[in-house]
Amino acid sequence: KINRKSLINYIGWIQRSLELSSSDRTVLTASYDADLGYTSLFPVLCSGGELHLLSREQYQSPSGLLGYIRDTGISYVKMTPSLFSTLASAPGFEEYGLEELRYIVLGGEAIRVADVERASNAYGHIRFMNHYGPTETTIGAIAGEIEDLDEFLSRPDIGRPIDGSSVYILDRSGGLLPEGVAGEIGIGGVGV
Repeated sequence: KINRKSLINYIGWIQRSLELSSSDRTVLTASYDADLGYTSLFPVLCSGGELHLLSREQYQSPSGLLGYIRDTGISYVKMTPSLFSTLASAPGFEEYGLEELRYIVLGGEAIRVADVERASNAYGHIRFMNHYGPTETTIGAIAGEIEDLDEFLSRPDIGRPIDGSSVYILDRSGGLLPEGVAGEIGIGGVGV
């Protein structure tokens, strides 16, 4: 169950992070009843922008989705890394002219750095965010922009806590671990 306060916190954070405005457009690339879709659904509408809805067949066709993003001037998308991989490996990916697409938010699975690298080489203006949020949180709890692909490749980083969230690294007994020690992620704050 999502409570209003946690959803409002998340929407505000994503609006600020992606600098959303009424000129933004996004396309839903997942079911609207799953948390993956909420990053597209609520923030753009609360910013006065456009939400584009496609059938599953349309958004699962790499050439169809790439053409749609180009033709409608989609400015940001949230998708799984596996869906993004189908786009980045589509024939002619580099020639689609995705000039208005400025942000790609990837979450739900591990990111394939080669896909981000290919997209960055073709479209240097697109920014990428790694977005993490277990089911127990409201949509996302940890996120970070991928700024240096070489660093991300050698030391993948899921990011930092979003506004209103706190993150702890815990041992198996739930005890707090010192910085730099591997453990389990514990999340607190308004989004839990």
